[in-house]
Amino acid sequence: MTAAPDDGTIPSYQYAVTRLTAENKDLRRQLAEMSAAHRVENRKLRAQLAEGVTPELTELRRETRHWRERAITAEGRLASIRRSVA
Repeated sequence: MTAAPDDGTIPSYQYAVTRLTAENKDLRRQLAEMSAAHRVENRKLRAQLAEGVTPELTELRRETRHWRERAITAEGRLASIRRSVA
């Protein structure tokens, strides 16, 4: 491109429109690249989070199940003791 005339004429406006259109196109391209990179990073972080949290949740569920079973057993024993005392 040649230097833009700065005299308020039609060629100067055409030059400005061409320049701004090119800048807009470049900015849109950059935005698309950044958005794609963000989506990839977001997927990676979600996967890492899921991997890190899943073992903890599995352990908590196992522990909850264990204590629930112990509570049921204790309630059964308590009922048995009450029946034998009564």
